Order: sequence, then structure tokens, then C-alpha cells
Amino acid sequence: MRAICLLLLTSSLASAQQKPLEAQVQEKFSPGGFIRLHLSPGGYTITGGEANAILITYTAKNPEALKRVKARIRTSATTADVSVSDAPHNNFQATIEVPPMSDLRARMLAGEIVIDGVEGNKDVEVDYGRIEIKIPKPQELGSVMPRCARAASKPQPSMFPREACSAPLNKKAEGSIDCMRT
Repeated sequence: MRAICLLLLTSSLASAQQKPLEAQVQEKFSPGGFIRLHLSPGGYTITGGEANAILITYTAKNPEALKRVKARIRTSATTADVSVSDAPHNNFQATIEVPPMSDLRARMLAGEIVIDGVEGNKDVEVDYGRIEIKIPKPQELGSVMPRCARAASKPQPSMFPREACSAPLNKKAEGSIDCMRT
């Protein structure tokens, strides 16, 4: 009986330690503004959230890693700077909720950015990784010009042929643009 209780206690402690810890940072911000995102490598989902705020929610596997992450939001009347730095190097995930009507400029060295439910202009660069932009109203899509820059010194196979990086996408495109570079 004592062995069963000890086993249950040990397994419940192990599952509690495996559950990621979460932190949040929030600032008020008016819709229709311009948001610059400076992101540490990791996985980010940027979604249309509350109409009057920017919210960063991020997770880490232990309290020390969570404390090291620096998530900041600086706002003015029409612009915001969102930065996430010192993120853990293994499977860092964050969700950034922005007003649905916002223009975005995102920069990241490596990882994945998924943008969903945000209307407005989007200027997104990831040197090594994946970008996915889900278009809320594809029927209202203007011209889209994907720019594919290479960071590698040796030629690598590309998901997009050269002509796809210099021609606008079809207005009748599916509801998302998916760009992967290696």
C-alpha cells in the first residue's frame, strides 16, 4: 500500500513539473495602429484579440526559464513596439494578441510565425523558418508580393520557384499564404 501511494505521489509530481508555466504582459493599444514585433527565436502565433489591447502570453518548462524571458510592450498613440528576448532555446512558444485591425511588421532570426485573424498590412521576415499568414477575408485581398531572400551562402532548394517570389499572388488564392525556407 505504501509503494502505491509513493508511486502516485511521484507520478503526480512529475506531471506537475512537466506542465509548462505561463506568464503574460498586456498594454492598452488603439485599433488601426502600426505594431513592430522584435522576436527572439521560437514559435509565435499572432492573432486578432481584444480590440483595445496587446497581450503576450508565453510558456516555459521551468520557473528559471520563465524569469529569463523579457517580454515588453511599448505603446504610443498610433504605434507599438513588442519585443520578446532571452527566450529558452528549446521549444519556446508565445501567443501575441493584437487589435484585429492592425498593421504588423515582424522580424525574427529563426522559428515559426503564424498570423491569424489580423486585418491590415503585414511585413514579416524570418531568416530561417516558417511563415504562415491566414487571410481573414481573401476576397478583399489586394496584391501580395512575397519576397524570398536567402540567408545561406550556398544555394538551397526553395519551396517557391524564383518566379513565385517576383510575381503577385492570385487574388483568388486560398485563405492563407504559407512560406517555408530552409
